[in-house]
Amino acid sequence: TTSRRWRGDVRCYVYHQKLAIERAAQDSWQTFTCYDEDEKMRKTKWNFKCHERNGVKNRVIMWDMTGINTYQFGVADLQRGTYSNYYAGNCFKGGIGSQLCGWITLWELWGVNVSNSNYNKKAGYLREQEIF
Repeated sequence: TTSRRWRGDVRCYVYHQKLAIERAAQDSWQTFTCYDEDEKMRKTKWNFKCHERNGVKNRVIMWDMTGINTYQFGVADLQRGTYSNYYAGNCFKGGIGSQLCGWITLWELWGVNVSNSNYNKKAGYLREQEIF
């Protein structure tokens, strides 16, 4: 029995180490590309349409909301907070952004009991976009 416990601990240790590597990689990725990178990587038709005018850099990031299906929760609060009549099931809602160069960014997941307008106002990604 001690050898099984030891192997289980090693597997758990390896799992947590891999998870830590994944989290460190995600944290190191930038959320948005800078204007110069965006301009260099996007198609030339976008450079013509969205070029710098009077010193103002035009940076387009298209945002949309998505529903991500999940299993049915046993806890009533989670069931209530994630059930959507629109999607006819439990799901989370998150923001997905795409820059003209093809860079895709994801924002945090929320329960679906929030409207798209409230998510856009409260999630903070529009402020982050302006700062970046």
